[in-house]
Formats: sequence, C-alpha cells, structure tokens
Amino acid sequence: MVAPNRREHARRVRILVLWNAGRGVAPGEDEGWARSHVGPIGSCPGVAALALHPVISAAVRHPQPCSWCLEVRLAPDHEPSEVVRAGAFAELLGDMQLLGMRPRVLAIDAELR
Repeated sequence: MVAPNRREHARRVRILVLWNAGRGVAPGEDEGWARSHVGPIGSCPGVAALALHPVISAAVRHPQPCSWCLEVRLAPDHEPSEVVRAGAFAELLGDMQLLGMRPRVLAIDAELR
C-alpha cells in the first residue's frame, strides 16, 4: 500500500475537539459560550470549515462522555498539529483547561476503509 501524499492526507483529515460543560458556565449558557469562543477558530490558518455539535450519549447505561464536539476540516497542505498551535485555537484549548472542561483533541481520517 502506498502512503498518500501530504496534500491528499490533509484533505481527508478532520480535527475533533471534545469537551464537557465547564465550571463557571451556567447550564443553558454553554451553547452561547461554545459558539462565541469557537467562532475565531474559523479564521485560523489551515481551517477550511468547522461545525459545532452538541453530544448526547448513545449508551443508556453509560454516562455522557462529553458535552460538545467541534469538528474542523483542514485546508489542503496543512497538518493538524500546526492548526491546533494557531493562536485562536491554542487560546481556546487553554481557556477550556482553565474552566475544567477537559478538552480532548483528536485528528482522524475522514474516510472509512
């Protein structure tokens, strides 16, 4: 199997950021907080598109693992690590840490094989 070149790889990669509602953010206000803080990520270098999704548990007997998911599609020729290190993205992750939201950042291939 031949490895995809960097450009093909970047087009298929998505970054997912999963997090819980934070301390200091009142119930019902978390959507407004998320939308206002996620907005600047769209102007980071390497971001082609983004979508914010509320997360619900699919397993009745297990707790909800997180509250929100930010899905980021990369522009061609950009690596996930460089996008996550961009100013607004790094600032968002730092704010989430300070608020106890426990952000988890994943880079995934957008195609099933």
